[in-house]
Amino acid sequence: MPPTFINPFADAIEPRFRTQPVPDFRPQTPLRTSRRKRFTEAIISGFQITSDADRERASAEAAREAENIRSRAAPKTLLKNQRIKECWIDYIHVFRLENQPRLRDDEVWQPELVETQMFGFLTTMVKYTPPRKGFDTLHATTLLSWYNTFIRLIVENMQVDGKSYGFTFLRDKDRISKLKDKVQQLIFDKKLSRITKPKFGFSRHEIKILLTTILDASNHSSTQRMFAFQSIFAITVAFCGALRPSSLAAANALAIEQDQYLHIGDCQLFVHGPLDWEIRIHVTNFKGSFGITASEQYHRYRSLKMGHNLLFDPTVWAVLNWFSRGVFLKKYKDFAEFCNDNSAEIQFDPNKKSEPALLAGLPGQNGKFSDKPMTSSNLTEIFAAWCEKALLPRCGFGAMRRFKADMWGMQLGFELAQVLMNHARGGVYHNAYTKKNENYDLPALAMGEIAGSLEKAPGEVIKRMEDQQMFIGVAVECLVRTTQDTDKGKTKAERAEVVEDHPDIIAHNQLVDNAFTELLECLTPLTSIPSKLATRSVNALMNKVLNEPEDSDCPRIVPGKEIRCHVIHARLLDLFRRGYRIKANINRLIKDGEAQEITHAIKYGSCTGTVEDRHEAIKQSHALDCRVFEVGVKSLSTLVITLVSWTQCAFF
Repeated sequence: MPPTFINPFADAIEPRFRTQPVPDFRPQTPLRTSRRKRFTEAIISGFQITSDADRERASAEAAREAENIRSRAAPKTLLKNQRIKECWIDYIHVFRLENQPRLRDDEVWQPELVETQMFGFLTTMVKYTPPRKGFDTLHATTLLSWYNTFIRLIVENMQVDGKSYGFTFLRDKDRISKLKDKVQQLIFDKKLSRITKPKFGFSRHEIKILLTTILDASNHSSTQRMFAFQSIFAITVAFCGALRPSSLAAANALAIEQDQYLHIGDCQLFVHGPLDWEIRIHVTNFKGSFGITASEQYHRYRSLKMGHNLLFDPTVWAVLNWFSRGVFLKKYKDFAEFCNDNSAEIQFDPNKKSEPALLAGLPGQNGKFSDKPMTSSNLTEIFAAWCEKALLPRCGFGAMRRFKADMWGMQLGFELAQVLMNHARGGVYHNAYTKKNENYDLPALAMGEIAGSLEKAPGEVIKRMEDQQMFIGVAVECLVRTTQDTDKGKTKAERAEVVEDHPDIIAHNQLVDNAFTELLECLTPLTSIPSKLATRSVNALMNKVLNEPEDSDCPRIVPGKEIRCHVIHARLLDLFRRGYRIKANINRLIKDGEAQEITHAIKYGSCTGTVEDRHEAIKQSHALDCRVFEVGVKSLSTLVITLVSWTQCAFF
């Protein structure tokens, strides 16, 4: 037997430590804490459970939560997936025999069917899909997008014996690589474009042309003044801070439904001195993000110090926009009283804080707002439309962001430029510590009032970029083309001839002639027929018929046709109103087409004009704008009065 171990310290251990009871590890009923009790009581009261039938009803109601779970994908992505899925279903049924039954939507994803038809599907899509306007063929990236969507649909929809089989199907026989090889073969066989379309960067000279066009359009229309304030506010903020449209406006309809967009309450207005403002914008939905945590950003913009830069000052247009909308808590008598308010922060009306920062316009009513927020696609379309009116290439906000990327890269370094452009995201440092955009006076940096860390003098990089790019730049090309007779478009008489020869107008005039012939049948013979059928001439004729004395020689309504005569008269007036709308629409399309031709020529054409013309355009680009010249030359003591008179002359 092994020797027994004797503990030499046994006598030194106190008796109370020598024997301990064995712990009881048997499961015990957990104590119901007050929190769990409150939770259970809330469930019972919420579902109104008083019997077993109520328990079954509540359980079924809770189980229904597994249905109709909303996808985290963007609505545009879901729509694109649905469109490719419908194309695949239609493609499969085209080759089904007439005596064969139609397959269910889940049956079109059978492995044997997909394996035999997936290559021909992509070929058919390329063959029968027309290219975008202005392009000869489809773009290669479009086919690649179809390929990626089709692969995802295979993974999501293919099942065998109730189990997902998509990944196994694509991996087996290396089908995914063969499908990718087919995509590359189609790109070269069909000669799809692999070159991206020209991309432009808008500097301050292009933006000046754009903003002055907006101001000129709003000078003579009071309904467009508020719309001009809002549009220029969004453009100047995006130009100085490189903000995306989806950060300023609602990204899509789902964002509007979820109230996820920029509100008035997300902005703040601080006063540093006379006409020295600072606005702070809290972007809570960066790029329309719907993540678990909000993708937040803070942007601050301080007033520019030099008067000739006033046109590009986002604080001025923010103040004018908010003042015209009446969103401030204090109600000012006039704009001068507002400028003299020395409060450190101008408070917003609590009832106005929930309003959208950018309002959508009412359809068909130029310059009038609705109470709904503007979408990012609408904001981009407005910017592109103003570009066309200014005879600039049709671009989106990306044109301003491209210029800012180069400018910040040379002013501050390209690593820091990526941070300011929000292309270096992620990590604790970027998300929790650094203020990023708030650390820099972006408007002053954009206009060369202060120097960047890599500049020796303020505006050095901007001047160097302009010296290198201005001669062949968009602003110079636009100014040169606007001085040429060939780009002035059709005259009013030439446009009227085009309108009258339009098929819609010819068909409409035939309806008017027929209706007028029916009207004449209801009247006694006329001594003279109006030379031009229009609202005024027909109304004048009917006034004579109804109001002239009976003994006059004017025509009368044939007895028994009084009701028919009035019905035809009302139909004629309605036709005239419809004709005015048709002509206005055709005129607008002609003007838009002329603007598109010019912008397309600027985008894809060669440089026009002589060397002297382009140097003169460069001087014109650097010249002060007449709308801000008076503000720039005045001293600070009279700047308030000057700004008030300038806004009243230009807008109010």
